[in-house]
Amino acid sequence: YEICACLVGSEMCIRDSAGTYQNDLGDTITVSPSGSVTRVGAESGYSDTSSQLFNGFAQDGGYVAGFAHNDGPTSDPIFFDSNGQIRFGSDAIYGRMHVYNKLD
Repeated sequence: YEICACLVGSEMCIRDSAGTYQNDLGDTITVSPSGSVTRVGAESGYSDTSSQLFNGFAQDGGYVAGFAHNDGPTSDPIFFDSNGQIRFGSDAIYGRMHVYNKLD
C-alpha cells in the first residue's frame, strides 16, 4: 500500500505541476500534463527535453526524480516542492539558489 500511495502521489504531483516555470536567471522549465519536462537556458538558448522522469520518490512533502538529458547518458535531479516551486540540478540537492516559480 505505501509504495502504491507514493506512486499515485508522484503522478498527481507531476500532473498538478503542469505549466511553465522561470527562475531568476530567466531559465524556464515547462512540465506537460503527460510528465515530459523541457528546460531552456535563457542565456544560451539551449533546450533539453526529458520525455520521462525516472527513479522518483517522495521527499519533504514534494517529489524528486531524475531528468534524463536528451544529448547523452547524464541526468540531473529535479524537485517539485510542496509550495508549487521547482528546483533543478545542484539547486535540487543543495538549496534554493535558483528556484523556478510558476508563470501561468
